[in-house]
Amino acid sequence: EIVVMEKELKAKSELIKRYEKFIEGWRTDLKAQLEKHKMELERV
Repeated sequence: EIVVMEKELKAKSELIKRYEKFIEGWRTDLKAQLEKHKMELERV
């Protein structure tokens, strides 16, 4: 019973880590796009 719960917890922790990495990359991309748009607007 406890072993099963520990395995599930470990699997969920791994999943959360993967999502955090994905979100971090996504956030970086959005920041880059925002900077690009700001530069475009400043040129106008």
